[in-house]
This record gives sequence, C-alpha cells and structure tokens, in this order.
Amino acid sequence: MLNIIIHTMDYKPPPKNNTSSVFVVIKGSEPEKLAKCSPFAKVKVIESVVGSVLSIKTLKSNDLLVECKDINQSTKLINGLTTFLHLEVSCSYHKTLNTSKGIIRCRELQYTKLDEIKEELRPKGVTDVYRVTHKREGKEFPSNTYILSFDKAQPPESISIMYQRYPVSLFIPSPLRCFKCQKFGHGSKTCPNCQVCSKCGNSDHDSNNCKEHPKCVNCDKSHPSFARECPVYKKEMAIQKIKITNRIPYFEAKRRYEASVPCPPVAGVSYASAAQKLTPELLVKQVESLPTTQIRQLVNALINILRDSKPIETEAGKAPALTVEALPDPPAPSSQPSKTVKAGEKGNKGPKGLLPTPMDTETSKKRPEDGKPGKRGSSNPSTNGSPPRKIPLVR
Repeated sequence: MLNIIIHTMDYKPPPKNNTSSVFVVIKGSEPEKLAKCSPFAKVKVIESVVGSVLSIKTLKSNDLLVECKDINQSTKLINGLTTFLHLEVSCSYHKTLNTSKGIIRCRELQYTKLDEIKEELRPKGVTDVYRVTHKREGKEFPSNTYILSFDKAQPPESISIMYQRYPVSLFIPSPLRCFKCQKFGHGSKTCPNCQVCSKCGNSDHDSNNCKEHPKCVNCDKSHPSFARECPVYKKEMAIQKIKITNRIPYFEAKRRYEASVPCPPVAGVSYASAAQKLTPELLVKQVESLPTTQIRQLVNALINILRDSKPIETEAGKAPALTVEALPDPPAPSSQPSKTVKAGEKGNKGPKGLLPTPMDTETSKKRPEDGKPGKRGSSNPSTNGSPPRKIPLVR
C-alpha cells in the first residue's frame, strides 16, 4: 500500500523566465451577462489588449479560460483588462493548469531532507517535493520515489542531480473518491449523501466493524469500493490520464474517453461464441437449412475449386480420381450446348477423370487395369485417342 506525504503550498504565478503557454481566467462580476455576450466581441476585446492568443474557452462557470503565449502576454492581460464589454471583470492565473507534477526515482536522495531538495532544485523550476512511502505491517518506510511540482505546464524530460540525469515521468493522480458515500467525483466535505460502508456498501455500520461480504457501491461486484480492480476506478483513472496529458477540464476528458470506448457487445452473444471454429457438424446443419438453389450453387462452386486444384502426389503415383456421390443425375440434353470441361484439355491442372459421369463409370469397368495393354490402349485418355469425359455442372 502506498501512502503519499503531501506538503501544502500557496499558489504563486509562473516566473518571468517561463516561455511556455500560461492560462489566465477572466471572471466577471455577473457571469450570466458575460455568457450572453457575442463570441466575436469577446475575441475582439481580448485581442485589443494583448493581441492574438492561443485559445479561448468558456468554462462551466461561464468564466473565460485564455491560453496566452508566454508570461509577458499573460501579465499584460491581467494588468490591462479590468472591464469587459461594460462589465467588471477580474483576471488571475489558473490554479492547476499552469503547474505540473513529475515523478523521479533517485537513490542518491534517500538521506537528504525534503527542504534541502526543494531549495536546491528551485532554480530548475521545482516548487515542492513529495516523497512516497510504503506501508508494511502498520509501519511506513520511505522509498526512492519523489513527486516534484514544477512551475510550468509541462514537466521537463529529465532533471540533473549530481551530474546525472534522471528521467521525469508525468504524474497522474488517483481519481477523487468520497470517503462518505464512496462515489467518485467529489469529496466528503461537500457530499449530500449518507454514510456508506466502503467494504460491503451498507449504511447501517462503519467500515471498521464490517463483517459482511464485500460489495462495491459503484459496480455492484464482490470487492470493496476502494479496490483497484474495480472497472469504475479504471474508467476514472483513464479519464484522469486524458485530463492531465492534454491539460483539459474533467468533462472534456470524460467526453473524449466515452467517444474512444467501443460499443458494448450484443446482448446474448459473447465474443467466444461468435469466434468459435466451424465444426463439420455445424457446417452440415447450416447446409441442410439452405434452399435447394443455394445448395446447388454451393456444389457447383466446390466442383470449380476441385477442377483448379493440383493433383495429389503419393509414393505410388497420383492419387485416385475423386468422385462426388449423392449428386442428382444430369438433365436431359437440350438444343443448347451444355457447359462442359474436358478433363484432358490443355490448361486444366486438376486430376484427370475428376468427376466421371455414369457413362464413363460403365465404360471404365470394361477397360483393362492400369499399366496393361488392351484393345483401347492405356487407361489415360490423353494418349489413346479416346474421347474425353465430360463433367456436367449441377443445374
């Protein structure tokens, strides 16, 4: 279990040497009137004071969030904008978007005090230091993982300590969960709901004296509400990652997450049943349920595949000719010539005598065995001059 030692810090504006973008909040004395103003007029007022900016967004509280190019432009906007379309406004730095947090792992700092680390890393933009501790058997042990707060919107890729560079990874905080009702998105101080046990979800006892079977309040599964394997926790953690990475509000990050999640599967049909292998028994059932015309089309397609297939070579030579049983007798000859394929025709790569007709079957009984001379020569029709056998299609 991880426990984080948090040191409170008063928010300060970004330093003057900060060249990254800076976020400024414009808050009106009458938010409803500010929200009804024309968006074109809002852009003109802001550009008349500081010129073009990176972006302008309207927050849920009807305040304006302006992303300035640098600290100089943000300072000019805060000092120069006091009235906005005949409305009194106040400008201030955003409390969280202008700062960032990163994680480093350094063994060299394990015996150094946090105040000394903070003071030595201040020229590099570090404003505060947190140290992660591990809890084992009721005791806390300090680790070599540190959470650094920076006075810029994005943390640096690395930081130098004792002439060694340590990579800095972006810190993603855990989603906010209420300790009173166990729901996500708010704290216990502003929670209007009743007290709920974090282990079983009941409201008649405390979690310290709980002896019931665990049940989550958020997903109704058999685990406590604070479990990391909870699907609702994983969802909120993914939203937090989108929010911190893209520096956007929570509701915008939630909208992007919901747009990226695929649609749920059809009820009653699982992925395993849809992706199971096609067995011969299942294939027979599917073929039997087809109409007669579709069965004939399927048989004709299989015949064409067999014609184009290569002969199978064995130790004794070529494999015996393939035959298809239970096929209907060919129709009576009509005035129109039927579509036939000669077994010995040039370009036919399939085995000779692939699908013999009933006439060929009768005549083959009168022929001598293969390899022995007879009145008509060898059994190979391509060498003795006998007429080739015709393979009719099923109509």
